[in-house]
Amino acid sequence: MRGHINQFEVEATDHCSVLVDQSQSDLALMPQPDSQATLQPVSGLPGFTAKSWPWMLLAFCSAIGGAGFFAFVWLTSLPAATNCQKISPLSPDIDRLSCAQAAAKSGKLPELMAGLHLVEQWTPEHPLYHQAQQWMTEWSQSVLNIARQKIVYEDLNSAVTLANQIPKSSPLYKEAQAEIALWQKQWQEGEGIQKKIQTALQAQRWDEAIDQILTLRETEYDYWSVKRANALSQQVVQEKQGRQSLEAAKRLVQTGEPEQLGAAIALVGKINRQTYVWKDAQPRLNQWSETLLNLGVQKWQQKQLDEAISLAQKVLPNPNLAQEARNLLQLSQARQLAIATDTHWQPTPLHIWNLLSAIEAARQINPESRFYAQAQTSLEALGNPTARCDAVTSGTAYCQSGAASGI
Repeated sequence: MRGHINQFEVEATDHCSVLVDQSQSDLALMPQPDSQATLQPVSGLPGFTAKSWPWMLLAFCSAIGGAGFFAFVWLTSLPAATNCQKISPLSPDIDRLSCAQAAAKSGKLPELMAGLHLVEQWTPEHPLYHQAQQWMTEWSQSVLNIARQKIVYEDLNSAVTLANQIPKSSPLYKEAQAEIALWQKQWQEGEGIQKKIQTALQAQRWDEAIDQILTLRETEYDYWSVKRANALSQQVVQEKQGRQSLEAAKRLVQTGEPEQLGAAIALVGKINRQTYVWKDAQPRLNQWSETLLNLGVQKWQQKQLDEAISLAQKVLPNPNLAQEARNLLQLSQARQLAIATDTHWQPTPLHIWNLLSAIEAARQINPESRFYAQAQTSLEALGNPTARCDAVTSGTAYCQSGAASGI
């Protein structure tokens, strides 16, 4: 370092020496005044004569050289960059602010909030206050933009919570509070319109519902004007179609025939489960299904098992009684398997498999089912539910289960 400084001084001195020598040569070539004449100052520069020019030039060059030397020393003695990995609450504020600004460049919410928390208590008397306010404005804007994205994704509560974290000392505090008020106002208006639409749909006032949807489309936020408006328009369509299906089903069941009852259940079963018409259809749907199940039990008792199975299948579209319909199916199919097994004196592996399947089907019927008692009676008729099986050398199990026809 010292070698570079010496070189700098030598070069500056050499340049100035050349300028001084040149000025002396120029002075020698000038006409010499009369020895008796008095030297006059150069016009405009009192006390400055031609002979003093070289000395002033030398002083000027010396000053430049000194200034360059001190500038070089200042540049080479600047403090090292802050190590943000070792920053702590005890670090100087200028270092903490520098590290907070560097971290906030990522745009991530935790880093932005950390920067805001750092400077939110700084007062105008703080030496870094004005610089901190600039960064606080930028960080607050980023936080507010993230809150706006929450609104886009329909998360009003998160948006309000986030925007409320912008401190009062931030230049954007009032703007954030104004946006919160606007969001809440728009949400209240949207919810009010949506409530009117739902009331109209329940009362089957289709035109009124459509008019309210058009009003909703005029609101500011896409959540209401686009997403909710589209969903409610679809609901209007589903409600109208559901009402038409329910009315058609009512006409079908007027004959009272099992086939017509099954067709009515299938028609109503296609109605959207989230609509009001679906709720209105439940009493009739259950009534029609109960009629078919009772008839199916009669067919099972009469060992008309194919008809019992057919009736149970017609009830399956009704989610309220679908499990009971499956129980009747299992019970009827188990009885079919048991009867088929009992027709042969010499059982085969297939017959044994059918018999065990029948037992398992009967055992799966829940105690809460209306068919539980029949299932238990069937199991008793089969004798030991686990069957008595003898292993033979061929590896095939033959079971003597008792009077299978009793199932």
